[in-house]
Amino acid sequence: MKQTGSYLKNSNMVLLYNPRQMVLVSCRGRTIIVGRMAERDYVVPTTWHSPCCQEPAMYLVIIPKSQEQAIAVIRDEGRFIVNFLGKELEDAVVKLSSHEMAFDDPFKASGLTKAEGVMVPCPRVMEAVGWAECELNRDVETDDHIIFIGRILHADLPHKEAKRLFHVEGDKFTTTQ
Repeated sequence: MKQTGSYLKNSNMVLLYNPRQMVLVSCRGRTIIVGRMAERDYVVPTTWHSPCCQEPAMYLVIIPKSQEQAIAVIRDEGRFIVNFLGKELEDAVVKLSSHEMAFDDPFKASGLTKAEGVMVPCPRVMEAVGWAECELNRDVETDDHIIFIGRILHADLPHKEAKRLFHVEGDKFTTTQ
């Protein structure tokens, strides 16, 4: 029996694979804003991510197609940063998940501090417990998401002991014990 996608409305399905660690994918690139070309930073929350290769080290992130401008920037610029979060950044994630943020500076609107990547010219989240700077290797299109696979050029974990932020469902979050 073929399933038609109704499982997406079933919160038990979400609870089957959650909680999952929350990350913020950040990128920078030129885009058209109010009819003018401008450079813009994007920060996209996602729980769909994973290491996918050891040699060379690669990491994948899955971004919903509704984030079309960030997707275009990652494709055009060929780079992104995966920011791993501590529990204290829950409020920032909720703000970044709001559809009202579409034209705002994501760092100002969420209260996060912007830092520059070490190897890639992208913004990263200063408050992150760690990050992986990636060069785009390939992307794969699915029905409603884009899978980006990036070769890790630089990674750091300055806050090894921090409690990570995990998404349960809706606006519910948890952390590791």
